[in-house]
Amino acid sequence: EQLVPTEAYSLIHQQALSPLLTRVNRLLALYIGLDPTLPKTMLHTHAILGEVLSFRLVRETILRQTGWDRIGKQEYEIISNTLKVHITLLLDGLR
Repeated sequence: EQLVPTEAYSLIHQQALSPLLTRVNRLLALYIGLDPTLPKTMLHTHAILGEVLSFRLVRETILRQTGWDRIGKQEYEIISNTLKVHITLLLDGLR
């Protein structure tokens, strides 16, 4: 739906994505002191979410690059800690 949106995307966006993104955007805006209605704030929100989503979208690449055969509890912890560090750096850098 992202690459070639159909009519269904409007419904998906309206009922699922927009409410979620609006909440995350407000939280980010509060933390970094920007107006949540500014495109700049919205794009920062998408950039941070993109970092998280990238681990899901490139799962096979991560497995091959790291030499892991699966993402189990230990691997999940490594990924989670990496994301925490990156997101903290990003958020603090935006303040």
